[in-house]
Amino acid sequence: MVTDSRPVLLVLTVGGSVAPLRSSLAVCRPDRALFIVSEPQGGQPGSGSEVEKLRDCPGFPPSVSFLPVPADDPDRIFALVLTRLEKEVANGFRVLADYTGGTKSMSGALMMAATMTGACDLRLMAGQRTDLRQVADGTERPVDVSAEALGLGRTLMTVASLVRFRSYAAARAILPAEPAVPAGLPAAWRQRVALWRGWLDVLERWDRFDHAGAFQRVRGDGGADGGLGRALAEAGLLERLRALAEAKREPSAALCEDLWWNAQRRADLSAYDDAVARLYRLAEAAIQARLFAAHGIDTGKVPPERLSETFRNGRPNLSPDPETGCLRLALSDARALLAELEPQSPLPGWWAEGLPEWQSRRNHSILAHGFSPLAAQDWEKARAWFAERAGLLWRDLPGGAEACQLPDVLPAARRRPAVAPLAQSPEDRGVVPTP
Repeated sequence: MVTDSRPVLLVLTVGGSVAPLRSSLAVCRPDRALFIVSEPQGGQPGSGSEVEKLRDCPGFPPSVSFLPVPADDPDRIFALVLTRLEKEVANGFRVLADYTGGTKSMSGALMMAATMTGACDLRLMAGQRTDLRQVADGTERPVDVSAEALGLGRTLMTVASLVRFRSYAAARAILPAEPAVPAGLPAAWRQRVALWRGWLDVLERWDRFDHAGAFQRVRGDGGADGGLGRALAEAGLLERLRALAEAKREPSAALCEDLWWNAQRRADLSAYDDAVARLYRLAEAAIQARLFAAHGIDTGKVPPERLSETFRNGRPNLSPDPETGCLRLALSDARALLAELEPQSPLPGWWAEGLPEWQSRRNHSILAHGFSPLAAQDWEKARAWFAERAGLLWRDLPGGAEACQLPDVLPAARRRPAVAPLAQSPEDRGVVPTP
């Protein structure tokens, strides 16, 4: 165990009662004390005179200093206290901020300033109450919150904020790994961090289309990481992820739906070029999924005999792969093939009279063939085009039912019975029981 050898500076807010301050000094026995006192105002003295009542108490240090502040101006108090705390930390002191005394503005400002530095421990003197007014003198005891815990608290707030924007990778990057979690944290905090870590592992992989890796993370959890599998089931995500993970990299309506929501996550972050590029891929994937589901044709490896002579003759540039002997169809070829196989389908005709406006804009964008970034209005036009046609494009195919967007909140950690391991094969598909 490493001992902190820095001299201790105890920071105390001073109000009308000195009993808790006396107890804090006796427990801490600091090398120095800094008293945050109220300034005189309206002919009334400040609280600095109260410190004289403490000079004979155990633990009163030989070196003390004062920081006068306005009694009820939290913004000004915060600025003054933060500047002083940062200076004391830079001078090599271990700063312990006791926010028990003083006005509410003084206590709140000290607490916020200590938290902001990221290097100050917090202390509150609690005790027995005989009424609803105050703690009985002599019963005070310290309740400490370490700077490490405060830092983790700020990190978890940032993680939750990033998840609200569905920035799963960024949230996962700043969430500490298990060895970095302060050992003294309450069990509920450790349980929450563990669950969030697993949750973000899954969503970060899901967000970059590593569905198999995301599902493997759930399998490997086995219920020991705070019930990750159950949390996903409660959110309605477990079976959806399973279907995506077991798609075997074949065209599917489920993957089309996943692309649709992935594109919207990019647009929510104002990454409009990325968002429209995903919709372009969705147009292609939807044609591929329909050909695969309805006709058993994989456009990436089409045996020449599956194509009519008329179709092949009209595309002399199509040449078989030297290793497989199969043909690879571009989007325009796939649309033409679908038109031949399903002459009554309106889907191929959407491109018959020229490119949709969204696709023309996409073709001139930086991520396609041009140098113009796409804007919000370009995304909105593309999104509206697909939203109007989602049924025929992919949602009326097997497995193409509308799903929901990935969550923008973190799961709650709750104590539950152990979760059974997830099925290891499609033949053994035991579903994690819901509560």
